[in-house]
Amino acid sequence: ELTKIGPKGLKKKIDIEYGKLCKLYKKKY
Repeated sequence: ELTKIGPKGLKKKIDIEYGKLCKLYKKKY
């Protein structure tokens, strides 16, 4: 499934997931 997305799509997906984590982290602290 990762090969279908490609490098750009994968980075975008990671950025989105990272952004979610950052928001959760900021809410906690």
